[in-house]
Amino acid sequence: MTLVEFLEARIAEDEREVDTAPDFIEDPDSARSPGWGNRGDCPICGHFMFDGNESVTKEGWWDHVETYHKRTRILAECESKRAIVKWCTAQEANALEVGPILVLLALPYATHPDYRAEWATS
Repeated sequence: MTLVEFLEARIAEDEREVDTAPDFIEDPDSARSPGWGNRGDCPICGHFMFDGNESVTKEGWWDHVETYHKRTRILAECESKRAIVKWCTAQEANALEVGPILVLLALPYATHPDYRAEWATS
């Protein structure tokens, strides 16, 4: 896996994390009614999204993700990171100049199992 592939995969994971509702949100077998989930724990942070009935609506889920996980900001950051990666890969002739930019973008993901130690020293 190249550094660019690694970054593209991590950016896509970040987007999915805040842009995908968990399966329990629209549980068709919910005791309440369709559209209500039977659980209230956020799979991202574990925060209990309690509405008084130990369930959470789809609207409640998106409110939680925006409030606690800053969904709009994270999606904008992902778009920005993707644009930086695209720009850097288009600058192949200047690889020595743009390489450190990609290395710096990868630093927040240094604990990911696919992160390579040599990227930190590039």
